[in-house]
Amino acid sequence: MSTPTSMVADEWVTQMLRQGDAQVFKKYSQMKLQMKREALEKLNRRASEMLPASGESIGTVRVQ
Repeated sequence: MSTPTSMVADEWVTQMLRQGDAQVFKKYSQMKLQMKREALEKLNRRASEMLPASGESIGTVRVQ
């Protein structure tokens, strides 16, 4: 599923490719990578917020 931001980016790159801009692919790739980084940071923040207070078990098994 695409986000509104990625749909805008997809539309932008499509139009630029039609115009023959040589820098489009690089710019588009950078934009997509930045969006993925931002999404990962958001997930990491949410995961950190969900961790139990120190000393509490989270029900995982330690691998030895």
